[in-house]
Amino acid sequence: MEIQESADTTYRLFDFNRIDPVTQNKRDLQVQQGIDAITLTQGQQQLNQKQELIEQAVVKTLVDQPPFTLNHWSVRGKSRLTCRQPFTLLVAVAGEIDLNFNGQRLTLTAGTTLLLTPENDYYYLSGHGEFFLAWPHS
Repeated sequence: MEIQESADTTYRLFDFNRIDPVTQNKRDLQVQQGIDAITLTQGQQQLNQKQELIEQAVVKTLVDQPPFTLNHWSVRGKSRLTCRQPFTLLVAVAGEIDLNFNGQRLTLTAGTTLLLTPENDYYYLSGHGEFFLAWPHS
């Protein structure tokens, strides 16, 4: 998952644990720079950004205007999320979070990508980690 600016600048949010062939190390991530890249400066139209606490998760709305909504979740304990749209895309970027629904448990680690559907009333979260959620406007 990458967020790009029109200046051909790419910020790497997750790299699927790829190894740089020159250094033999994982490539650096630029999560904060990616978030900063979609934050408008003064004088530009402001996006409808907000931050809220949902139980033990800080949820920051980064974009909320057509054609989609994009949230950043930072979970530090237990929380829950709902999926009211036809689908919601979840991309884990850090830490480890257990996701429980319908008697099933999945562990979210960096790189885990899921398509959530509104079949479940709630998806229950526990652990410490971060992920992005995106869904289309209806």
